[in-house]
Amino acid sequence: MIMVSACLAGKPVRYNGTPATDTIVEQLIAQKKAISVCPELLGGFVTPREPAEIVGGNGYDVLDGRAKVVEYSGTDVTSKYIEGAAHALSIAKEQSVDLVVLKENSPSCGSSVIYDGTFQGHKQAGAGVTTAMFRRAGIRVISEAELEQELAGVIRYRIALIGSSGSGKSTLAMDIGKKLDIEVWHLDAILWKPNWILTPREAQKQIQSQLVSRKSWIIDGNYQSTLDIRLEAADTIIFMDMPRTLCLYRVWKRRLMYHNRSRPDMQSGCKEKIDLQFLKWIWDFPRKKRPQLQQKLADLGMDKQIITLKSPQEVKRLLDKLKDQV
Repeated sequence: MIMVSACLAGKPVRYNGTPATDTIVEQLIAQKKAISVCPELLGGFVTPREPAEIVGGNGYDVLDGRAKVVEYSGTDVTSKYIEGAAHALSIAKEQSVDLVVLKENSPSCGSSVIYDGTFQGHKQAGAGVTTAMFRRAGIRVISEAELEQELAGVIRYRIALIGSSGSGKSTLAMDIGKKLDIEVWHLDAILWKPNWILTPREAQKQIQSQLVSRKSWIIDGNYQSTLDIRLEAADTIIFMDMPRTLCLYRVWKRRLMYHNRSRPDMQSGCKEKIDLQFLKWIWDFPRKKRPQLQQKLADLGMDKQIITLKSPQEVKRLLDKLKDQV
């Protein structure tokens, strides 16, 4: 499901009581492929209302208490903007939203550009409060200007897959590689040597730096000490945010399937194994590792395409959409 700014859907909810109608958004609403919200109205504002801008930073800074949202008269309305963003995020989670299209320039909805807080019409690079909150929750946000391109092409060609063990990274990487005819690199198969000997960290960095220098690639694996190399070079990052019960089931399943031998995406000589520490790592992933990954994704540049997949059904939908791209 797609979530869109209500003003883009033709509703007169902007601060001055006007819409910012986008024909593609209207079509998505008519086709029941999108739902609309106005974070400002959800936060308790009415229309019309005073214009407001972020003073002292961007939406992330507002969430962290380093900046505030102020109306033209000087009234601090930060709490209302945060409340509206939180309400919109709650709706997005309830509706299984995986893409959000928000109105650019807004102190709430701006995805890459906002006004600079001087009320002089000057703009600066940055995200609004709602955009920042959504991205920290792992939900992708784009502007209306990016929507047509987004619908025309699902995915780009330097792709990093991350997520818990058992989330399906390697399987999806191979499926995408076949559909797009891109070479796939499994870090488990590259960085482990026979008998489960891990490549030293400096060598890991050198290997991955060479891989990401290629024109196109698909790389799956976490390896957080070198993750930044892949995230900075990737056009598209796919976060396999699967339920931990599903991940544990898949790990046990592959342990039985590859008993006493190496699986296809692992270095030969590394026989499939499971221990309590590994299972605990998977169980603790949503609490310990997931927030760290979400923060890294939120801090990436606006040119990155971030896709979060939360279920096998969403994986299937992505693969189905790829058929139209090849």
